[in-house]
Amino acid sequence: MFRGTRHLIRSGHKSIGILLEDCDLLNCQERLAGYQRALEEYKVPFDKKLVCRVNLYRQEEENIFDKARFDTLPSAFIASGNTLTLKLLKNADDYGLKCPDDISIVGFGDDEWSGIFNPSLTILRQDTAGTAKRAVEVMMKIMKGNPIAPTVVRMPIGFTVRKSTRVINRGPFGEIAVPPEAILVDTAEEEYLKKGQFKVAIAFHCMDTEWSRLQEMAIRDTLARYNVQVVAVMDANFNAQLQVTQLDALRMQKPDAIIGVPVDENITAGKFKELSRLTKMILIGNIPQGIDQNDYYSCVSVNERENGQNAGNILGEYFKERTHIKLGLLNHGLPFHMTRQRDNAAEQVLTENYTNLQIVSRKNFYQIQNVYDTCLQMMREHPEISGLYVSWERPAMEAIRALRALGRTDVAISTVDLDLEIAAYMARGEMVRGISAQRPYEQGEAAAMITIQALLGKKGYKFVGVQPVVVYPRELTRYWREIIRKPAPEFLKLHKSH
Repeated sequence: MFRGTRHLIRSGHKSIGILLEDCDLLNCQERLAGYQRALEEYKVPFDKKLVCRVNLYRQEEENIFDKARFDTLPSAFIASGNTLTLKLLKNADDYGLKCPDDISIVGFGDDEWSGIFNPSLTILRQDTAGTAKRAVEVMMKIMKGNPIAPTVVRMPIGFTVRKSTRVINRGPFGEIAVPPEAILVDTAEEEYLKKGQFKVAIAFHCMDTEWSRLQEMAIRDTLARYNVQVVAVMDANFNAQLQVTQLDALRMQKPDAIIGVPVDENITAGKFKELSRLTKMILIGNIPQGIDQNDYYSCVSVNERENGQNAGNILGEYFKERTHIKLGLLNHGLPFHMTRQRDNAAEQVLTENYTNLQIVSRKNFYQIQNVYDTCLQMMREHPEISGLYVSWERPAMEAIRALRALGRTDVAISTVDLDLEIAAYMARGEMVRGISAQRPYEQGEAAAMITIQALLGKKGYKFVGVQPVVVYPRELTRYWREIIRKPAPEFLKLHKSH
């Protein structure tokens, strides 16, 4: 129960129900205690209303969702037994709740159908065969007259994460993400915008990637539909001081809104905060340190929890048939909330879902150009490493350079963001085993639509989340067209059988 509840909390859930048998048996007490321990460890308040007890022997079956039991419907539920898992699934379906969109479910038991249920069930698995074998071994010792000391044997529980639990994307202040499709403009608002002659400026952290190109294209395309002019686009080239200077230049143009991608956590924070008092500030990706909820209109980001979980699963699935695999993590050292969510989620998946994997080294980098040396140091300290998670694709390319210098092209890599150079490695079947890809055009559209809401003076869009997609080599050419919005180059098609 602790592991299942912890998984839900780490996936962004804060209102989690538990379904227990209505009895005083020790296992019921322990399962409730495990649930409460997870809540306490992660500082989630315990709510008695979320503890639902069921009499399994009562003929009249009651739907746990029927009565006004909850002030607000929980976003997730965990069942504490086989029969209770079935009841939870049936009750949710009878009540019209779609799993996992309306409610995430963690089951408990040993039933084979959990993997073929739709959606496939995230489940805590009892080792019934192992338990029976252990019991017979004890019985045989007793029958042979061997003394057996009274003891309690704890059998290990397996945990498999499947599709019945979803990741809730949350912003830096705990806000649940607004989906892009919920951002709408009516006819009257459109007419107002077209007559308003509004001006918007863009401050990018860099502009030499497909990610930036697509974001700019989407922002321009979307704003143009409402006659909103983009008056300037700045490229800081990952230079924080340069971005501060550029933001000062943008202020002189007096834009009605600024869309910004901060270069770093600290140096640019004061300037973004200062400008937020003069214009509408829309941030993409991260919130600089010291900026509070009133200092910006909205933040637009990919679902970074899911991004990290995707990247973790890519490595986990690649190595799932092998044992005693050693991994390294190259994480972004700056304390950006969203990037940290991604890196933590990747580690969570690798440690919780893949017991055959062991993380033997974690190193932070603070600048992309430092990743080469950081990776060299990690591999020299731990030559047994077979797989690497890297926070995103540009640092991943530096790690690849380091691995090639060491002659370690046998190391498997998973990372985030789809771009041409890293896609070429994946297409050739070299090192890169999969990518969790942001959808930069859709992020740009979302940033532009949120800017429109800001110009209209509308509120309620503090954080907007865009879902990522997992790209494996065999799907590269299809996803390249879908994400990058142009046909894949020929050299990406040559090795699509990998």
